[in-house]
Amino acid sequence: MRRFLGIGYFVHPLPLLAVGTLVLNDRYLKFAYPSFLTGKLSDFAGLFFFPVFLCAIWNLFWQIVTRGRKGRWITLSQGVVAVVVTDLVFAGTKLVPEIADLYLKILNSLGFPSRVMLDPTDLMALSVSALTLWWLEAVRALYVL
Repeated sequence: MRRFLGIGYFVHPLPLLAVGTLVLNDRYLKFAYPSFLTGKLSDFAGLFFFPVFLCAIWNLFWQIVTRGRKGRWITLSQGVVAVVVTDLVFAGTKLVPEIADLYLKILNSLGFPSRVMLDPTDLMALSVSALTLWWLEAVRALYVL
């Protein structure tokens, strides 16, 4: 049976696992077990969940604008836009010092103190974008459009 999910696809176990992995890795594992794996784990987790988060924000905005009318879902093209925006920001912060500085200023002003390491090898995490798009489309197919 299909049902409308609203922003519930963001609170699905897979994106929540990605957020949990990101937090655990950034707050504990990177310091307790520094390695190539812990250096890249947050990148993969973040690049999976952030486009899903952007889609959830879009869907929430749509529900507010339409006063809760059901039937709106994130289309594949909106998922692609969320992934591309996320990937461009990520790549920019890993390759361009000025973008990394701007990104840090924005995060710090929002109350999220962070640090960014310029590391082109982190771009391997962009491969998770295909999984993110597949997951968004797979979950979308389960619920009412």
